[in-house]
Amino acid sequence: MRRDCSAGGSFVPLASCKPAVQAQGVRGGELVHGGGTPATREERRGAASLSRQPPPLVGCGLAGADKAKDEEQWTEITGKVRYMDGDSYKACTGALRKRGDGVVGIDNFNAYYDPSLKKARKALLTSHGVFVVEGDINDGRLLAKLFDVVPFTHVLHLAAQAGVRYAMENPASYVHSNVAGLVTLLEACKNADPQPAIVWASSSSVYGLNDKVPFSESHRTDQPASLYAATKKAGEEITHSYNHIYGLSITGLRFFTVYGPWGRPDMAYFSFTRNILQGKPITVYRGKNHVDLARDFTYIDDIVKGCLGSLDTAGRSTGTGGKKRGPAPYRIFNLGNTSPVTVPTLVAILEKHLRVKARKHVVEMPGNGDVPFTHANISLARQQLGYKPATNLDAGLKKFVKWDARCIEAREGGRQLGFGARVAGSTELAAGPRGRRWGWGRNVADWSVAGPAHAGHMGGPVNADGVTLQDELSMTSLELLIQRSAEEVDEFRQHDGVAKVMVK
Repeated sequence: MRRDCSAGGSFVPLASCKPAVQAQGVRGGELVHGGGTPATREERRGAASLSRQPPPLVGCGLAGADKAKDEEQWTEITGKVRYMDGDSYKACTGALRKRGDGVVGIDNFNAYYDPSLKKARKALLTSHGVFVVEGDINDGRLLAKLFDVVPFTHVLHLAAQAGVRYAMENPASYVHSNVAGLVTLLEACKNADPQPAIVWASSSSVYGLNDKVPFSESHRTDQPASLYAATKKAGEEITHSYNHIYGLSITGLRFFTVYGPWGRPDMAYFSFTRNILQGKPITVYRGKNHVDLARDFTYIDDIVKGCLGSLDTAGRSTGTGGKKRGPAPYRIFNLGNTSPVTVPTLVAILEKHLRVKARKHVVEMPGNGDVPFTHANISLARQQLGYKPATNLDAGLKKFVKWDARCIEAREGGRQLGFGARVAGSTELAAGPRGRRWGWGRNVADWSVAGPAHAGHMGGPVNADGVTLQDELSMTSLELLIQRSAEEVDEFRQHDGVAKVMVK
C-alpha cells in the first residue's frame, strides 16, 4: 500500500493490476483460494513477483514522479469520515492512480457527517480503479489479511476522528480512532513482510498554545489546547516509538486547515457557504480583545502534492516480521500555505464569489479548544519534499463555490449530490444487487473485481443479473460523478484477469 485511508473493512488486491494471485475470498476470517492459486503467503508472493504488471493509467489527479519500471508500487490509504479522509483521501488516490500506482482504500463511512458524501467519493474512486474496503482500522484481523494478500510498499494513513469541538461531546471516539486505531495499523505494518513505509496525517493543532510564529517543526508541541490535538500529539510519540523499536519508516504531516471541493461539511468555509446561500446567519468567532481569528488555509491540491512528495521520498522500512534490522527514517513536516487569512476576510471572499451578502453574528470564541491563529513555516517541506503551495484562498474558494453550485444544480434535478439526494432509479450505495450488503460482518457479497482493460473502457455485461458498466464509466468530471455516484455493481471483469473477494 502506498497511501493509507484509515477506516476499514473488506479487501482485495487492486483489480487493475494483473493479479497472479487470485484471492478467492474471506470466509469467517479465512482466506479461500481456488483454481490452482498458491495457498501460502510465500508462494503467492513468489507468483506475484513473476507476473504482476503495473496498472493502467486511470483516473484524474496530479502526476507524480516516475517510478522504477521494475518495482510495482502498492499503496494502502486509510480514510474515515473527516475532511482529509474524504477530500484528501479522494484526491490522493486519484493522483496515485493516474500515475499508475496500485491503490486500496479503507473507510468505515461513519455518521460524523452525512455518509452520502463519503459514498459519492467512493463511487468516483471505484470508477477509476481504486478498490475501497468498508471496514475499520481497529479491526486487526482485517488488516492482517489485507497485508497478507497485497504486498503494500507504502501506507498513507489519513483516517481519524476530526473536529476540535466535537471532542467535547464524544471524547472516546477520538481515542478509539486516533490512538487505538493508529496502534492497530502500526501493528499490521510492523508484522508485514515487506514492511511498508508509512506517511500519516498529524495536524497543525499539535502546536496548541505555542505563540511563536510561524509554526516550525522544532517548536514545542507539549501544550495541546484540545483533546483532538492531544490525540494527534500522542500519535507522533507512538509512531516515533514504532520507528525506533521496529524499524518502520514513518513520515508525519501536520496539515494546516485543508479546504476545497468534496470537503467536510462542518468546516467553516463549507457551512458558511450553505448558510449564506440559504439566507441564514453565520456565526463568526473572534478572539480576546476583539482580535480576528486567522487560519493558514491550505487548498486540497497543494496538500496532495505534499502527500505525494512525502511518499516519493520516504525511505524504506528496515524491519522484517516485527524485527528491526537497522535504523529507519522518521520525519515530520508542516504542510500549509504560509499566508494566514482572518475569518472576516474568508467571509468577504465567499460573499464576492457567491454574490450574496452574509448575515453575520459575531461572538467571542468559546473555550472549546480552538486556537486564535495558525501560521505554517514550510521551509523544511520545501527543501526536502519540493513542496510549493500554489493556490491562494481567493482562487481556492472560487473553485469550491463552482463545485458547490454544480452540487446544488444536481440536487434540484434529483441527481446524487453526496448530501442526501439520490439518483432517480439508482441503487443505494451501501447495498448490492438482490439486496445484499457489502462490508465486514455483513451478508455474503460475491465480488469479482477487476479494473478497466484500458482507461475509459470496461466492456460487456458483468454479471448474471444483467448489471452492466457502460464504456464511458471512467469519470473525468464531477458532473459524471454526480450522475452515477449511486451506481454499484457486484462484478467487474478485465481481459487480463480477475481478482475475487467474498466477504462474510
